[in-house]
Amino acid sequence: MKSIGKYQVVEELGTSAAGTTYRVRDSFRSREFAAKVLHSGAGLTAEAREQFCRDLADCAELSHRHLVKVHDLGEVEEGIYLATELLSGVSLGRFMEENRDLPLGQKLGVIAQVAEGLAFVHSRNFAHGDIKPSNIMVDAARNATILDCGIGKWLASVLAAGSRLEGLLPNYFAPEQVLGQPFDARSDLFSLALILYEFIAGKYPFSVAPSLIPREIVHSDPEPLRKLDPHVPEGLEQLVARALCKNPEQRLQTAEEFAAGLYAAAQQLRRTEAAAAPVLPPMEAEVPPPVQATAFETPKAVQPVPAPVEIPMASPPAAIHTGPPPAPEPEPAAAVVAEPVAPLQPPPVGIPAPLEAQPVPAVQPAPAPQPVAKPARPNNPAGTRSAGARPPAAKGAPVRKPAKSSRRAFTIVAGALLAVCIVAAFVSRQNLTASQNKSHAAPVPAASAPVPAASAPVATPAATPIPGPALHEPEPPSPPATEQAGPSSNQILSGPVRSLWESGKYAQALGLVDRVLADDPENAEARAWKKKIHEAQAAEAALK
Repeated sequence: MKSIGKYQVVEELGTSAAGTTYRVRDSFRSREFAAKVLHSGAGLTAEAREQFCRDLADCAELSHRHLVKVHDLGEVEEGIYLATELLSGVSLGRFMEENRDLPLGQKLGVIAQVAEGLAFVHSRNFAHGDIKPSNIMVDAARNATILDCGIGKWLASVLAAGSRLEGLLPNYFAPEQVLGQPFDARSDLFSLALILYEFIAGKYPFSVAPSLIPREIVHSDPEPLRKLDPHVPEGLEQLVARALCKNPEQRLQTAEEFAAGLYAAAQQLRRTEAAAAPVLPPMEAEVPPPVQATAFETPKAVQPVPAPVEIPMASPPAAIHTGPPPAPEPEPAAAVVAEPVAPLQPPPVGIPAPLEAQPVPAVQPAPAPQPVAKPARPNNPAGTRSAGARPPAAKGAPVRKPAKSSRRAFTIVAGALLAVCIVAAFVSRQNLTASQNKSHAAPVPAASAPVPAASAPVATPAATPIPGPALHEPEPPSPPATEQAGPSSNQILSGPVRSLWESGKYAQALGLVDRVLADDPENAEARAWKKKIHEAQAAEAALK
């Protein structure tokens, strides 16, 4: 066959008891369709044939998202044909084989779509009459579409005329169809219940030889689903059992009730899974990664203040003269008394005073003693000296320096300087610990005292800085790193909101959307999500 009416045959897709299906092309519209040519019924009367054509034309007017759309009807030498849209996907039978481990809730969702399509057909006073896995297509998005609506009447007419159809398998017929009685909408529900049972249990409900299947359909009941799988909800098991009743009067009556029961069972499964799953923690801002210091910047940190170091009191060093020798003194110096050192005033609170910036009060040299009047020399023939008298110095001979007195004076001065330095270091470290700002304290004025004139002032060595641990001024603490902003609105909508939507947690998804709208009331995507969630909640409430 090269053409079917105005359609050019591209390839043959398959053959069934009702007819052969081809992929054809309409050259005028440059589109491809699926054309099914029905086998000729030799025993059909002209009246029965005309009635079938009228019924088939009425079914072609049905339009629903779960029904295949019929584009054309006609008759050729081979028989009556109908051209429908060419669907993508696989048959439900192949889908069930490839998705045996699919979650039960998703399996119920696919069958519920078929029930919705049948409910629309039944509302127009039609019955399909040939519901089976090969007449249902499932695409990649798991959307189910019913094929061959109206063909069941052709099969019933041919069987009633006494003709035998090659390849006819009554595995999904209702008991009244097996017995040759008229079928109606309740017969479609029995066939759909058989498919659902096979999808859930993973096997056909009657495990007998193919020739005995019609007998089992009429007289036997399949094994309860909960005996095969304890996780099946009890309500779902009862729903399937009602749809498989042998008597049509005791059977489930409408496809709307069947679809509502499937959706309710799927919702119950989602709630059970949600209760068993761990609760999602509240959304928190992402923790910013640690800041890596580059070659041009160094992370600021507060330098630790070194603990005060106790400096042991060592013996005073010997006098070291770096300059010219001091001038000779005419008389021995009395005990050198150091001037009282002005008390070291601590800097104001909150202002650190580094040790380098803290001036040390200068120690004034002791005043030179006045020369004592020499008493008259008694006649001392024995050449002995009186107490306190000093022998005259020979002319040209150098005058000896009182070494012991100078050393004693230098020891006292060095000890005083060392004590002052230790006190100043201790006070400075205490101030560094308590303050955070850096400034210099005003120098403490040294106590001034008149220096009496002396013929030869005592040389005072300059104060040598005491070596010690280097003190670092504290740097202001670096401000805490600002936390990075939380996930954006688009990330929330495309991530958590979508996940909650797919799992049926509409209330939690709506809460996240409301949070996004609170921050950005003009967010169009968030508004669309909110409308979508409200529609889903309304549909769920209507099904309940």
